[in-house]
Amino acid sequence: MTDYMMEKYLKSIGKGFFVDYYDRLADLSLANRDVAAIIQREQRYTPGSCANRVSKGRSIIQAGRGEDALRVCLASRR
Repeated sequence: MTDYMMEKYLKSIGKGFFVDYYDRLADLSLANRDVAAIIQREQRYTPGSCANRVSKGRSIIQAGRGEDALRVCLASRR
């Protein structure tokens, strides 16, 4: 995954979201739908939005860019 795609995915799902849910996204013992259900219970996102966020967040992690993405989030002004 390129830096550009990682940044694009982070902007799409939200850097705060990625940091807040990193542990759950990285836990591959949980199915995507299970993580999406947890997020939907905790946040006011639609089911489609939850599924999209999980998919993109996990894509970053599975590409081996999880730590890079966390560094980008930490360097963010917000």
